Amino acid sequence: MDNRRKLARKQTVAPVDVYSKSRLKVLGKGFVTNINEAGVLLLTQEHFSLGDELVVDFKLSNGWRLDFAGKIVHIDEAAVSTKAYGFKFLPDQATFVLKLV
Repeated sequence: MDNRRKLARKQTVAPVDVYSKSRLKVLGKGFVTNINEAGVLLLTQEHFSLGDELVVDFKLSNGWRLDFAGKIVHIDEAAVSTKAYGFKFLPDQATFVLKLV
């Protein structure tokens, strides 16, 4: 199996707030550890399932505050307390992220 990513990721560490899809309920906090135009790696102690649609809100080191809707597409099952989730942005948001990265 080829594990190389199709899109390069930019390493970053940024605190993140995770909201329900409607943005009405805070579901948890965590960190974003890398980003590209397709999504981010989300680290959190919260429990999410594949396909969960969420909103992430975080601020990059350059001061840009980002708020994106997307869904959980991967879960690192090996993590014990802090889970690692692959979070994919909705397609209509990818162009904006590409300009930032």
